[in-house]
Amino acid sequence: MMRVGRAIRVLTDNKREELLKNTGEKRKIIVSIFYPSDEDIKENQKGSYIDLFSPCEQEFINKFAAKKNMAGQQVDETYLRSIKTNTFNNIEISKKEILYPVIIFSPGLGMDRDCMIYNIEKLVSEGFIVFTLGHIYETDFTILPCGEVINQIDRTDDFTFEEKEWLIEIRKEDILFLIEELKVLNSEDEVVKGKLDLDKLGIIGHSLGGSAIFKAAREDTRIKAVVMLDGSLQHFDLVKDIEAGKRMTTPFLNFRRGSIDYSEEMKKAIEFNESRTDGEVFKKRIVGRNKTLIGQIEGQRQLYEYLLGYKSFIKLKYSEHLTFTDWPVIYNQEIENNMLSIKEAHEIISEITAIFFKEFLFGMEGVYNKFINSENCPLIYIIDKNGEVVND
Repeated sequence: MMRVGRAIRVLTDNKREELLKNTGEKRKIIVSIFYPSDEDIKENQKGSYIDLFSPCEQEFINKFAAKKNMAGQQVDETYLRSIKTNTFNNIEISKKEILYPVIIFSPGLGMDRDCMIYNIEKLVSEGFIVFTLGHIYETDFTILPCGEVINQIDRTDDFTFEEKEWLIEIRKEDILFLIEELKVLNSEDEVVKGKLDLDKLGIIGHSLGGSAIFKAAREDTRIKAVVMLDGSLQHFDLVKDIEAGKRMTTPFLNFRRGSIDYSEEMKKAIEFNESRTDGEVFKKRIVGRNKTLIGQIEGQRQLYEYLLGYKSFIKLKYSEHLTFTDWPVIYNQEIENNMLSIKEAHEIISEITAIFFKEFLFGMEGVYNKFINSENCPLIYIIDKNGEVVND
């Protein structure tokens, strides 16, 4: 089995000030670089998920240990330390003299940049180098290579809609900055020097990261393929562009969670919150959820009209928003409420993501459509702009 290497880099954008916190410093981003390795590691030796938080692994334990999952079960420290990966920090990159297409990943609001290790490892095994982008001061906590821990900016309440719009703009600039820095890394970095095929650049985003990668792809034609995993469609406002005849032709995969029906989602929101909140808090959350769902429905319609190139709108049956992340694994929440087992869900998501990029970055024409319409995908539904299933 191919081993996956991981290296960390902190990059400074000298053209931008840090806006999320008054530090007086220039904007910094942190990236994990995941790459193929030929290093001889014993077949039965596995990496540990906790190593993704080196050199301050205890921060990961402090964050999740003793927390309860959706089933009310407490997460155990021993379990957290037992989660295995196929990733090893700072091992040597493969000596094969080939160029690797590049994938950039932007996570959901507050989430760690490496929160989709299952997908990252799949992409590396298929011949890509993956850069995961950490948005400092917005991520719940960030561990720098020197051991410094940077926490999310202090909040007395959830981010407002307008503040999230601001965060998306900052993320977009982070992404565009990283794309520029790839040229420097490809000529100077001790690990990936001479390894990156910058003519084959793809991008993935989950949730708020989905909105950010979309904005980046609108502005930068170097991005050749886009995968949005249950993106924050409520932040899409494309009416003026559509009316002006502006469109995007970059191949685009809009991959949604299983339940995107308004009535069903509102029912779930009410049931979830009524036992946990009351009064004004309950009202605020339900009103907010209503606004989000209506915005997502309209945003998806606009996105469908805006995309003139190849587009695929699909959803994974029996999945939820966080199914696309490692959180169900971290919380030891394998099966819940008739959902897919997280192992099966992750296998499906990573396979489809990899095949989409193989078609549009490797040039393997037709492989995505062939796969998505085959018997290999009984739990994948093709949907239209309204979210209605068209292949049931």
